[in-house]
Amino acid sequence: MKKLYSSYGKVNLPRKTMFRTIRFKHKAKIKVTNLAGTLPKQYIIVCNHSSAFDMLYCSYATWPNTTSFIANRYYLFDKKVGGLMKKVGVIPKSLFTADVESVKNTLSLAKEGAILGFMPEVRLSMYGEMESVPESTGKFFKKLNLPVYLCHIEGGFFVKPKWAKKIRKGPVEVTLKRLFSVEELKVATPETVQQTMEEALYYNDFEWLKKHPQVRYKSKKIAENLESILYHCPHCNKNFCITSKGNTVKCTNCGYTVKVNDRYAFCDCGFPHYYDNFQQWFKAQKQKIADQVNADDNYELCSKVKLSLPSHNGKGFTREAGEGIVTLNANGLTYSGSKDGEQFELFIPNHDTFYLCYAKDKGFQTFYGKEYYMFSPSNPHESVIWYIASEQLSNKFKRQVKSNNGR
Repeated sequence: MKKLYSSYGKVNLPRKTMFRTIRFKHKAKIKVTNLAGTLPKQYIIVCNHSSAFDMLYCSYATWPNTTSFIANRYYLFDKKVGGLMKKVGVIPKSLFTADVESVKNTLSLAKEGAILGFMPEVRLSMYGEMESVPESTGKFFKKLNLPVYLCHIEGGFFVKPKWAKKIRKGPVEVTLKRLFSVEELKVATPETVQQTMEEALYYNDFEWLKKHPQVRYKSKKIAENLESILYHCPHCNKNFCITSKGNTVKCTNCGYTVKVNDRYAFCDCGFPHYYDNFQQWFKAQKQKIADQVNADDNYELCSKVKLSLPSHNGKGFTREAGEGIVTLNANGLTYSGSKDGEQFELFIPNHDTFYLCYAKDKGFQTFYGKEYYMFSPSNPHESVIWYIASEQLSNKFKRQVKSNNGR
């Protein structure tokens, strides 16, 4: 019987030739400010995660060093992509679930002298501002016992937003600085390490853009695919009626229209002014769901979906494996339906790091132990609501746990 392809296995140190290629293949205008001085032979480096290219920006800034980054295991489901990522020393991690192999590979590479790269937010921002950071990161850094450096990236989100299909031309600023020496890390509490790291990582590319009035991002399709994250029309209050083309965003129900300029600002087109940019629009949607979750202990989402699982042969990332009903509420996520021709029931209980990840134009996804699941509604744009709701339900769960522990 032919052996099935797997994303699991030993991870090797990165090949320097691959990083040399990466070093000279950037299209963004990258400016590096080094406040760290000469980097040591081995260290931890943390990056904020605004773009799919953050590993490349960090590699550019720290050349000739090569870094083994922790990255989403999903990208190793495809044999070709996974093979390339293995060559650059990527350590695969199943997101928002315990991944013992990832921890073992990280510790093993640390012993071999690897430079270790972390993006503690774990997922890409939808709207150009830092997401929340799992609280266990600081504790793990103390275990590694290496100096900790920061690679802070600004403008990277605008070069390739998560929702966009095309790269834009424009500047990226990268700043290197030291966060902790080995001695400072030893005496710091895990809570201090966590807080210092989160404060240093924080970014808001729209606020950064305000301080750089000369900056522009060029694209003939700068607004296209914004409907994958903007689902609620502020003018008629209807959902899933937003479309985009070129630099224009429009509601098909009421005609509400805005244009997006080369600084990602909205230009009004004869309608009331609701938002200055899509970040404000997205955050308004997020706040509305947060209010609903906090006001209703019985808040619930339910949808008919297609189920996809990792590819068996590594040709592509996933394969369609069934269909059924998926439900999300305060208890967690439930799927009831088919899987590979058989009836299948899945329950993932809510916990303090449970978030669904949004797979643009595909659906929402999650890992559970060693298993991976992609759920695709008939309208894939619905998935952004599941993404937001899972975060809000998790936040509410964490507040309740802290409250109960404080009694």
